[in-house]
Amino acid sequence: IVRRADGSLYGDNTDYAGFLAAASKAGICFSGKKVLVFGSGGTSKTARCAVEDCGGKVTVISRNGPDNYLNLDRHSDAQILINTTPLGMYPDTDASPADLRRFPVCEGVIDVVYNPLRTRFLQQAEELKIPFTGGLRMLVTQAVRAAELFTASEISDEKIDEIYNGIERKKRNVLLIGMPGSGKTGLGKKVAHLTGRTFYDTDALIEERTGRKIPEIFSELGEEAFRTLEEEVLSEVCRKNGAVIATGGGAVMRESNRRNIRENSFVVYVDRDLSLLTTKGRPLSAGKGAVSKLYSQRRGFYLKCADAIVKNNGSFSAAVARIMEAANETACD
Repeated sequence: IVRRADGSLYGDNTDYAGFLAAASKAGICFSGKKVLVFGSGGTSKTARCAVEDCGGKVTVISRNGPDNYLNLDRHSDAQILINTTPLGMYPDTDASPADLRRFPVCEGVIDVVYNPLRTRFLQQAEELKIPFTGGLRMLVTQAVRAAELFTASEISDEKIDEIYNGIERKKRNVLLIGMPGSGKTGLGKKVAHLTGRTFYDTDALIEERTGRKIPEIFSELGEEAFRTLEEEVLSEVCRKNGAVIATGGGAVMRESNRRNIRENSFVVYVDRDLSLLTTKGRPLSAGKGAVSKLYSQRRGFYLKCADAIVKNNGSFSAAVARIMEAANETACD
């Protein structure tokens, strides 16, 4: 509510503007579309109003209403899905309001959750190549709209993008994946140092937690036990914000890890020629042909997870610079 110069009071719902701006930025149009809105709370009412004002036809999905999670199949023709519930929000990040494969004509997904940056709902939309937007864009844009109202000024779209990109960049992690010996730890430490971020190495965290070196864990407990430890550590560290994270070479082999890796991070695949990979102290890389076999098993998953690919075959400083450029990072003062 704003008091105008003439003394009158003006009320506005800034979430309405933020919601529509986020949808527009993602290229999601509501006119003439069947839209499912998950949830029936306050944010749901805003989304429903915005969609209907734009010519969309809304169906609300709630736990106990006539249209609920048990009869979603009757709405398999929905074209746009909107989550206004806390499903998928930290710390219960494995939750999602629906499996998008049940909606074969879906052409847009919106999630108002902004922690994590990429909920499971949005990750699936991304995998299926469906346009999507998360809650951070809506949050930033509604705040800008409030600032415009309070200051009686107009903020340009370019400035809004600048604000959004700055917040998103500060919040997300820079996470490195790649083969054992590709240089993830060294590169990650340097990027963290230059950007003033905290560095985490998942293998080092596992060693710290168990009091054993990685080769000892493999020989004494076995690979499956190591992978379970790795999954636990990844689940914790990937929920952090603004960090640099180096992962083990095989972390991408578990689907749960791939989801966690994509949750809050800009993911960089550090790609190094196989002939340059070091194998000392790496149990699975030992033996003739082992490295090539691992590479053939893992490369597809590296590519699936990666937001960017950085070659690390030459200058260390050049590889660091390429990682920072890809992640749009700058050195701190």
